[in-house]
Amino acid sequence: MVGPRRHFLPLLLFSLSVLFFFSYYHSSLPHSPPSPNPKFTLLPQNSTSNPNFTVIIKVLAFNRLDSVARCLRSLAAANYLTDEVHLHVYVDHFALGDPPSNIDQKLQESHHILEFVDGFEWKFGNKLIHYRTANVGLQAQWLEAWWPSSDNEFVFVVEDDLEVSPLYYKFLRSLVVNYYYNASNHRPYIYGASLQRPRFVPGKHGNKLQMDDRTRLFLYQLVGTWGQLLFPKPWKEFRMWYDDHKAKGIKPFLDGMVTTGWYKKMGEKIWTPWFIKFIHTRGYFNIYTNFLHERALSVSHRDAGVNYGKTAGPDSHVLDKSYLDSDFWDMQPLSDLKWYDFCFREKFPDRVVGSLDELGSVLNSVQKHDTVIIVSLFGVSELAVRNLLCHFESLNIWNYVLIGPESDFLFDLARRGHPVIGTNQFLKSVGAYKLMSLQDSYVEMIKVYVLKKCLESGYNAWVVDGNMLPLSSDLFVESDPSYDFYVGKSSELFFARRSFAQNIGGDDFISKFATMANSLLVRQSISFGYIMAKLVEEKGVKVKSLDETSLGLMIVNSNVNESLGDGKQMVFWSSDMASDLVQKRLQEFGIWTVDDDLSCKAVVCHQYCLVCKRNGTERNEMGRDGTGWKGEGAKMPSNRNKEEGDGEVIILCSTDVKRVVPGGEAERKFTQNLSCGTALSTRFRRTKRGTERLVPLRSVLSHVPNGTLAFITRNCVMSAINNGACKFFSLKLHYRFCLPSVAHVTRRQFSGQFSESIEKKENLMGVVFLLRDKVE
Repeated sequence: MVGPRRHFLPLLLFSLSVLFFFSYYHSSLPHSPPSPNPKFTLLPQNSTSNPNFTVIIKVLAFNRLDSVARCLRSLAAANYLTDEVHLHVYVDHFALGDPPSNIDQKLQESHHILEFVDGFEWKFGNKLIHYRTANVGLQAQWLEAWWPSSDNEFVFVVEDDLEVSPLYYKFLRSLVVNYYYNASNHRPYIYGASLQRPRFVPGKHGNKLQMDDRTRLFLYQLVGTWGQLLFPKPWKEFRMWYDDHKAKGIKPFLDGMVTTGWYKKMGEKIWTPWFIKFIHTRGYFNIYTNFLHERALSVSHRDAGVNYGKTAGPDSHVLDKSYLDSDFWDMQPLSDLKWYDFCFREKFPDRVVGSLDELGSVLNSVQKHDTVIIVSLFGVSELAVRNLLCHFESLNIWNYVLIGPESDFLFDLARRGHPVIGTNQFLKSVGAYKLMSLQDSYVEMIKVYVLKKCLESGYNAWVVDGNMLPLSSDLFVESDPSYDFYVGKSSELFFARRSFAQNIGGDDFISKFATMANSLLVRQSISFGYIMAKLVEEKGVKVKSLDETSLGLMIVNSNVNESLGDGKQMVFWSSDMASDLVQKRLQEFGIWTVDDDLSCKAVVCHQYCLVCKRNGTERNEMGRDGTGWKGEGAKMPSNRNKEEGDGEVIILCSTDVKRVVPGGEAERKFTQNLSCGTALSTRFRRTKRGTERLVPLRSVLSHVPNGTLAFITRNCVMSAINNGACKFFSLKLHYRFCLPSVAHVTRRQFSGQFSESIEKKENLMGVVFLLRDKVE
């Protein structure tokens, strides 16, 4: 008994020391940031190869017996494997008139529907019929149809004029298994899947909805009401959001969206504007299918009723077994699919840069006109960042990367499609911490690494602080080629030209920057631009000092009731200024664009900028609406007459409309009293009067959204430049049909710089303008 007692104390001390060391080790580790990629979120706890879940079909019916019968029969003809699938039919009551009209006929219609549904055999699960006592309309039919009983319950909602494919359920089931229960392929910001053929872009002036033949699945923010599968968690979240906004009298207004106009006209009769506003706020997406030959798994017959005054016929062809190909059941990883917003503008979610190689790839994808904007979010409030990004969208600025402290907010920005750099992970990957003697210098170090990579990649770079707001995209257009560097006097505004890349090769430049940053930051707070200016001046490089007050307005506590004035390109403020005061000042200036949901008040769509090159191919200058991606189109025809020339065609963005169309309302609008009635050909054809040249625009037109396209020959342009006037043709693009109209253009409608470039291009065939129906 004595022996064991003698050894107990050393053993106890050893155990305590091990426990202390283990605790100290883990407490000293840096806290890991939230996973930048939500695909690692293990949402479903019972994720298996054969998950246990329930699907309920919700049929929303009203007064169309033939439609209901067709819909239910198509549902019953589908293959449900061995699954138990329940059917719930909601029959809305007719509206009671005062005095009632045709009351007996309406009662008879409702009773016939009830008799049919009562007698309809559903052998795949339970059948439930809900016959309303009063007319509630589509909004209540949708919103009150479902409250998920668990996170493993899904609904497939169909309106009564739909017809589904026999394959629809097997396809839906595969979507649920692969994109909801597969933990490595799950995203919590996907709210469901639509089986209808995608047809509609709700953003005004949005891009044409067009997919290539190889795309089977893609993600799109818009809800599809013609056969929509809903996931439980996002739907619950929406219902709570809806209750909160409805109770407080907040309307689902979202400027720039066609659906907002619908809501202002129809009010609470429709539900989609509410859901669209919620989706915009959260940044959620919906899975869509894309089958060839206008086929779909769910087809709307668009029967006469609430939405259609008279029957319009089926919108698509029902996809059947005879259409199946080898990749029909292929469910690609979400990372391989394309994502689109309400403008049908491609988005790239979850771009979190953690290394130099990843940075190079992102810079190549975002650059525009060989320029990248590096935006620092350190010390910037979340509201100010959101407002800044809303302004970027409205100004069509997409060539930026965001750097900031790793946080849920930063990763949420990445989830929404903004390219971000994870500070800790990036600095570790490049070995920057060994160069930093001060904790505060990591902000400057990540800037210089990103700047260096930009220049080495052949791009000009702006470095800006998030405590500013551009009012014009011209702010980021460098103008004086005699300087390689610009440095702001009172803000974190800095510009470096790519030609300086040869002077910063190797790690020597980074080491010198770190040494200077560490020495200067010991004594005072120094800006990144100041350190860079000191460093490059040692190399004998000229640095131009920018007076920000000549470009914009600095917001201070004292400039109450002050106006922005004309020609201001930016506003900026000190990082020490209280965020609520900044918001108040920006609201006074009318440039606060964030709503109470912390999202942009408007959706702003921008049309593609396209250029036809003269090297024998057509190229898409901004095929992904700002990403700088270039794709080749069709070859120019070789059988052209020589007199028509091999000139190039310049196509201007809609942002240049103001230069083309003068301010008067009468001059903005084009008469459309002529019609062509024929399908738009693959190229413009030469007319008898010679006002149009043969221009190969097939691939160009395939990317042009619905809008007005005007073609002007070089001779016509030269006539206008020489103080004359000329006629030009505009084509109203609407799918395959065109409506030509004639208008005039004069010299004052061209800027001087543009006129000079036209005069120098002797081989120029003409100019194509993309015009909006209304000039903002």
